[in-house]
Amino acid sequence: MAPLCALWAVAACVSPTPPALPLPEAAPRALDQALEAVSPVDSVVVILRIGDGKVLASTHGAAAWTISEPPGSLLKPLIAIAALRAGAHPDREWTCTGRQAPREKLRCWHPRGHGKLDLLGALERSCNHYFYRMLETLPPDALARVLREAGLGAPTGIDAAAESPGVLHVDSRPVEGLASALGRTGEIRVTPLQAAVMAAWLATGGARVTPRFHAAGTEKRIAAQPGPLFSLVREGLRRAAGPKGTAAALGEAGFDAAGKTGTAGWVNGWKTHGWFAGYWPAGRPEIAISVFVRDGTGRRDAVPLAVRALEEYRRRRDSL
Repeated sequence: MAPLCALWAVAACVSPTPPALPLPEAAPRALDQALEAVSPVDSVVVILRIGDGKVLASTHGAAAWTISEPPGSLLKPLIAIAALRAGAHPDREWTCTGRQAPREKLRCWHPRGHGKLDLLGALERSCNHYFYRMLETLPPDALARVLREAGLGAPTGIDAAAESPGVLHVDSRPVEGLASALGRTGEIRVTPLQAAVMAAWLATGGARVTPRFHAAGTEKRIAAQPGPLFSLVREGLRRAAGPKGTAAALGEAGFDAAGKTGTAGWVNGWKTHGWFAGYWPAGRPEIAISVFVRDGTGRRDAVPLAVRALEEYRRRRDSL
């Protein structure tokens, strides 16, 4: 097998050190094997049980906690949380034409634009323009605080060696800061495990889950108790997995899930990698899931792999 650094072609990464504790017992390992059989070698799937942080799946060795990459639009729900805390109104609408505005560093992914959107519609359709406008309203450091609360920029605390903390630097310059905050540059990088912890944070309404391979049975059970602010963002993430959303394939497969896609460039921006981070079921979340696919997009590549992962999880649910 190629060294992990070569396999992932990252500028700086952690050597593939074996976990400090043995890998999980038979049932979760069987889930890993099933997922690896249907996923690309340069991909990662992580499934966490939200109640106690138990790692139910972590494919392709230590990659889940040792590689870190720009998260793209995975950050949009966190931008929404920061803006709502700062007083933004969810019914505020902005019009997306698809064109690049003077202060924007990239245009919206939809070439004809999304038209007029409020916050729920912007989360559903992942509108770059809307979140640019929302970012411009934020006080200094407001977004960085939310990113840290969600578990980015620091180790998750998993019981395995050589965990990458990722990278968290939100540029303070107006234009550059917008691009970095939308996860498009190397100033913010997350691991697949951090993405799953972030999804659990959203699912629970702000409770941090510490992932564990070996649950001791004494962990505090975490229940979803979202207040009005988180409930609003969760509704947007649920819509993202609905008919008009960027993760519509989840709903089409029969999963009442919630989550966010992400696509970010690598190799000087002319190739992209894809993300999905979310939870299931949307109403009473029991697991958080993250998917990373090298050389792909969130909608086209990461979401279909998330569908397969949920299918495999559901098939083995009673044995995990």
